[in-house]
Order: sequence, then C-alpha cells, then structure tokens
Amino acid sequence: MLEEESEGSGPRTPRREQQSCDRLKERVSFYTDMSYGLLLTSGIALVVLTDHTLPAVTYMIGVCLGYALHVGSEMAGFESTVADDS
Repeated sequence: MLEEESEGSGPRTPRREQQSCDRLKERVSFYTDMSYGLLLTSGIALVVLTDHTLPAVTYMIGVCLGYALHVGSEMAGFESTVADDS
C-alpha cells in the first residue's frame, strides 16, 4: 500500500513529466547563471589584479555578450511558453 502512494511509483503522466522537465530546466538555468557569475567575477579580478587590461576587458565584453545571448534565449523560451498557454 505504501509503495502505491509513493511519489516515484505509478505511471508517468504528462503532467508529472512536465513538472520533472520544468525542475530540470530551472536547475540548468541556475547552474548556467552561476557559471556566468563566476566568469564575470574572474574577468573583474583580471582587470583589477593584472597589468593586461586590454585582454581582460575583451574577455569581459565577450562574457557580457554571451550572457546577453543567454538571457535573450531564456526570454524567447518564456514568451513561447506564455503564448502556448493562451
């Protein structure tokens, strides 16, 4: 009886699969944002701590552009989800 009531047992319904997929997307998004934060922090450290300012600034610009593309793709995904719900 307890096995039948547990969350992991039973057939996978579309709703349960969607919730699992949403949790995975949130986790991936969190780790992606954290890695961009670490890259930005390392770029700031390069600018402050080294004499190689031009390569460090170029690195920072690349990270910022990459992050802007990431945010743009997240926003496009969100808009398509909102449009599907309407």
